[in-house]
Amino acid sequence: MILPDVAQLLIYGQRGVCMRVDVIVMAEKNTQLVMSWTLRPNRKGELRAVCHNGSSQSPEKSWKDLALKINRRALRGNHAPVEIFLYLRDGLRSSIYDYGILEDIVLSALEHAWAGKLYVVWDRLPATALEAGFGEEQEQILLAKCFCAFLCGRVTDLIELNHREKPRGRLTCEEERQLLRGCAAKSQRRWEILQGVASEGGWGYIARKNARILGSFLSELVSEGCLLSSGTNHVIILDAAPEFGPKELLDEFRRVNRVNNGIVAATPEGYSKDLCYQCRGESPLLEVLTFNGVFEVVYALLQLNTVRKVETRQEHLKADTQVEIKDVKLIRSPVFHPPAAQSSPRLLITSAFHPNEEPEHSIAAAHEVGAMLRGLPFHLDVVVHPCITCESLPNLLESGEFTAWIHLSHGEKEEGLYEPQLKEYASPQRWLTCFTAYKSSLKLAVFSSCESACVARLFAEAGVSVAVGFESVVLVQATRLLAQKVIRAAMLDGSGQESILEAFRDACDSLAARTYAEGGNDVSYNAARPIAFRSTEVAFRFTGK
Repeated sequence: MILPDVAQLLIYGQRGVCMRVDVIVMAEKNTQLVMSWTLRPNRKGELRAVCHNGSSQSPEKSWKDLALKINRRALRGNHAPVEIFLYLRDGLRSSIYDYGILEDIVLSALEHAWAGKLYVVWDRLPATALEAGFGEEQEQILLAKCFCAFLCGRVTDLIELNHREKPRGRLTCEEERQLLRGCAAKSQRRWEILQGVASEGGWGYIARKNARILGSFLSELVSEGCLLSSGTNHVIILDAAPEFGPKELLDEFRRVNRVNNGIVAATPEGYSKDLCYQCRGESPLLEVLTFNGVFEVVYALLQLNTVRKVETRQEHLKADTQVEIKDVKLIRSPVFHPPAAQSSPRLLITSAFHPNEEPEHSIAAAHEVGAMLRGLPFHLDVVVHPCITCESLPNLLESGEFTAWIHLSHGEKEEGLYEPQLKEYASPQRWLTCFTAYKSSLKLAVFSSCESACVARLFAEAGVSVAVGFESVVLVQATRLLAQKVIRAAMLDGSGQESILEAFRDACDSLAARTYAEGGNDVSYNAARPIAFRSTEVAFRFTGK
């Protein structure tokens, strides 16, 4: 017997979307519910966001409401990040046929979450396991495209829920949130271990010879370009019952990997109490990690392979492209100083738009943050504040050294940058004063603001290696494109001034190739006149050129 709501969904699916996704937004590290709604089709087959009281609105409206709510929470000073759980109620297999819609949902979450963690969740059942439900070639192709979409949307992790104590239908809302919180905590601890072994050498995999469907799925991911067929490090996928044992896989690891890192990724079917002893006896380089299912294993493998150097463009810029880079000298008492030691790359992104006074600018800033994060390696530490003030910025800087700072706000040449708490402009010197107690280095500062060149110059003179601003009015799309390129260059280990400036030149080339309509004329994105200031006397111990 088919329940009425399922029958309706099947009918709607003939006309349009057939997908149900619960969006559960919780405060980070606890079960406090921030917002929740269900994405499901209406009678016309159109995807709608349905609230608990039965009212519905467009998904776009719900995502915008979330972005503004997160921003308003940050008005109090300390920003409390959120975690978003996209619960695929009909399972992963049913969702892959609408992977384009699922990709849109993931990107919407990314562009409204202010860098909050994002999880895709479904129930782990025997019928939905990889070996049982994805045997056909087209299913593996769709699954691979779906995983690539997760990767592009910077999904933090996948969660295969095991309901050991109670079936899903018998869980209260509080119990369900507790279950999700526990899985997220396990994922976070696991990722902290993976961060420690992240390597630009890339990660290959070692799977059972008779794991045919898993092998085919991994091959599809290689074809999609988001997985290496081989690497200097290896993940051993142990997804079989204990009687198959790890010996075959450990022998293969010994053959191909003698000095590099290795991870034994064990699912409940492959894990045994003796596994850790066997692996440590085999090699001290092997780290044993447990996963709820093989899909979680594969996604971790994809994340590890995002830690690769990006090839810079070698061709010359167009002859008519104007790239402005100015050298500036350090002031007598620089604010920024050499780092005491090489540290892990950290990115700080701040926004200064008031969510109540300027909701459209606040939402646009959330979009820009999401766009900046796309394509960045997962091992990078990203800190975001949606509504920063000159009062709260010094507190944020106490969390440690940052590699790059991206600031989004209004700017005026004669006034400085907008301060949302005071609802007026603060001078460039006032913003620089926020870093007085910072006493560390900063490779890059980007001021995504109109007429922000004077602020960028001041920060370069104070010791920032490269500071980028704009001399004219800024188009959001222009700042987004420029920031994406220079951030990625700055966050690479070993990159220096020239690497960042090369990315800046590349971005200016891309801006020059784009136009927008204004007053009946085509205006180049480069009309914003981006400018980079290079601190010529920076004595920072950055490696690279």
